[in-house]
Amino acid sequence: MHKQMPLSIGAVSKILGVSTHALRKWEDRHGAIHPARSAGGDRRYSSDDLKRLTRLKTLVDSGQAIGALASMSDDELEALARGLTAPATANGRPLTVAVIGERLAHELRRAASRMPGVEVAEHAANATALPDTSADAVVAELGSLGEDTRSSLEEIRTRSGVERIVLVYGYGSIETAEQLSDSRTALVRRPLNHREFARTVVALVGSPATGQPELGLPPHRFSRDVLAQMAMISPELACECPQHVGQLLIELSDFEAYSAECEITKPHDASIHNMLRRTAATSRALFESALVELAEAEGIDLDGPRLVTAD
Repeated sequence: MHKQMPLSIGAVSKILGVSTHALRKWEDRHGAIHPARSAGGDRRYSSDDLKRLTRLKTLVDSGQAIGALASMSDDELEALARGLTAPATANGRPLTVAVIGERLAHELRRAASRMPGVEVAEHAANATALPDTSADAVVAELGSLGEDTRSSLEEIRTRSGVERIVLVYGYGSIETAEQLSDSRTALVRRPLNHREFARTVVALVGSPATGQPELGLPPHRFSRDVLAQMAMISPELACECPQHVGQLLIELSDFEAYSAECEITKPHDASIHNMLRRTAATSRALFESALVELAEAEGIDLDGPRLVTAD
C-alpha cells in the first residue's frame, strides 16, 4: 500500500513551479490553502493539499485571479480546471478517427473512457482496405519511421480523403519525426498515454497549426498533476524511484520550457538553447518510458495514481 508523504514548502515549490513566496501569499493573504504544521512550525503539505495547489496553479496560469479562486471548494476548482482542458468537439459531437491497424483499433476502443471527446468511428487492417471516410482524422500505426513513411502518409490521404493524420510509431529518431510533422500530421510514440493521445487528436483537428509539438519534439505523455502525485508516492517496498523519476520529469519539463523561452528572448544564443531544448525533450521521453515500466513493476496506475495512507 502506498503511504502519504508530507512535503515541505520547498518541495511543493519545485513540483509545481510556484515560488515559495507565492505559496505563502496564497495561504496568508487569500486563505486558499491550509497546510498542517510540524512541531517546529514548518508547513507540511498533504497529497490533498498538493492536488488543490495543482488545480489553483492551472487556473492561475490560465489567467484567473487567485483571490477569486481561493474560497472555492476542491470540487469547484476541479470542475473549473476540467473545463479548461475539455476536448473540443466538431459541431457538438465527439471528434471521430478512422484507425488503420487491427491491434491499434482494439486498443483505442478499450481505452475509450480515457479519451473523452474522441471516438473510433471505423477501422481497417491496412491503408488499402480503408475507404473514403467522413472521420475528422485518420490514425495509423507504423513499427518504425523510414524513408518510405512520407509516401505512406500521402497514400493514406489519397485513399481516405482525410487530410489530418496521427501517426503512432514505435521507433524513429527525433530528426525524422521533425521532418514528417507538419500542420496536417502529428506523431505519437509508443507506448501510448491515451489521454495525451486524445489531446493530440484534438489539437490537430481543432487547431492544425499547433497539432504537432513544435520542432517535432516528443509530446508530453503525463500531465503535471500525475507527475506531482508520483513525486509523493512511497511504495510499500521502500523504493523511492517513482518519487525520483516523477521529480526528474517535472524538472526536465521545466527546463525544456525554459530553453524554449530562451530561444525567443536570447536570439543570439538561439541555436544553443534549441540544442538544450532538444536534449531535455529527448531525456524526458526516455524517462517517461522508464516511468511506464516502473509503474507496472510497482502496480501504480499512471492514468491517475492514488495516494493511500497506510493504516
